[in-house]
Amino acid sequence: MKTLFVLRHGKAEAHSGGGDFARKLTDRGEADAAKAGKYIAGITSTPPWIVTSDAGRALSTARIVAGVVGVGKVDVDHDIYEASVDDLCHVVQRIPDTEHAAVIVGHNPGLEGLVYFLVDDPTTVVGLGTANVAQVELAVDRWDDVASGCGRVVSTYSP
Repeated sequence: MKTLFVLRHGKAEAHSGGGDFARKLTDRGEADAAKAGKYIAGITSTPPWIVTSDAGRALSTARIVAGVVGVGKVDVDHDIYEASVDDLCHVVQRIPDTEHAAVIVGHNPGLEGLVYFLVDDPTTVVGLGTANVAQVELAVDRWDDVASGCGRVVSTYSP
């Protein structure tokens, strides 16, 4: 059994001189990212693996969460930015099998699509606003076995 925390980045500034990719977190976004980290830390018994988009707002969110949960290293993966559900699934499948829990930090609509893909249950409704978390329990022993319908949402969090 593996646990995946699907975390949308915190609230970001509306515009940036560097374009969408460079958008930074607002003060609220930083505070909400810390709250999301506290929520995750309260659930996991060991610090989770964290993989994030390299976009500014997602990377900042991941670093804040890492500090709260006690993770020293954040894995940065460009494939998460503007990713399809298939791309995100492949990112999850590359998580080391030694990790029992992981956090993926990124963007919508991809992250919501990933949750629906993993759960494959039309009655499940999960909205991922900024800094929202969906905890998905995966009925797999190895991350590379993650596939459609292998999971269920066990909790959600909105700061």
